[in-house]
Amino acid sequence: MGPRGTLSGPVRISGLVSRTTRMMQVALDRRLARHGISFSQMAVLVRFWEASPKAVSQAQLTTDLGMERSSMSTLLATLERSGLIVGQEDPDDRRRRLLTLTPMGRRLERPVADTVDGWEEEFLSGFSATSRKQLRGLLEDLLLSASRLRDNRPVARVPAARPAGRATAAPAGARRR
Repeated sequence: MGPRGTLSGPVRISGLVSRTTRMMQVALDRRLARHGISFSQMAVLVRFWEASPKAVSQAQLTTDLGMERSSMSTLLATLERSGLIVGQEDPDDRRRRLLTLTPMGRRLERPVADTVDGWEEEFLSGFSATSRKQLRGLLEDLLLSASRLRDNRPVARVPAARPAGRATAAPAGARRR
């Protein structure tokens, strides 16, 4: 198998993205272990760091990160047990849980950012500044495209543009002709 294909033909973009993502997660998991967190936990913490000092609801995190509710619940429980976040009932809606960073969770932001920055610099060391800029733009476009395909729900920090001319949903009970 060569770098540009497999024995059965060219590698699809989805396969390249998937394999690259998995390799990145494994490498970052190893580096983030020194901070006591995983790549998945870091992804959740990033959302808290962006929102801080405001509280974030579990439902909003699930939507923003495109995760299943059960997976998000597991991640949040682990972060709470680790003392990085704390949850409380929303005083306006008792069914809703609001989560905030603890002081320990806030203190982790800079060391984790430094770890990720160092790893990213190493990961992209063979790319010129121009290539890095192009890669970032292409990946942002790919993320936007993927978010459109996922029920038109935007991914955190990426504005989802509505496709022009999209029909609105018919009222309940209406029949199509």
